[in-house]
Amino acid sequence: MEFIEGTTLDHKLWASLGEDERTQIWSKLAGQIQHLRSIPSEGYYGRVHKQGWRSWLCLLRTDGRTLVGPYDTYDDFVSAMFAAAETSAARMYSEDWDPETESHLMRSKPIVSAWAGHQPTLTHLDPGLYNTIVRKA
Repeated sequence: MEFIEGTTLDHKLWASLGEDERTQIWSKLAGQIQHLRSIPSEGYYGRVHKQGWRSWLCLLRTDGRTLVGPYDTYDDFVSAMFAAAETSAARMYSEDWDPETESHLMRSKPIVSAWAGHQPTLTHLDPGLYNTIVRKA
């Protein structure tokens, strides 16, 4: 890891910026994400060098201690996401399983599964304000 000069973007700094400055920041971020996503796929759903994801990642949250993945197919990836969602809902509702949550999960899985056919791409998992460093040009 290397030191990058600048200021971490937070809500206070963001609120102090003008519209032109905000547009310039988002434009540069969009360009960086497009660049990442243009890198040829290594053919799996996971982190670089065929590593699994941290289990605290909301999308694939499990016990919080072990890596999950990587997944060789989109179907395996979607199944892992929905298993994590079901586990999370079960923890939240314990014995009183919420039928609306179950219905939502049942309706959502076919929609997400239909997105198949897209190749995995390199991207940033958390491009929030606090993961952005800015400096005056």
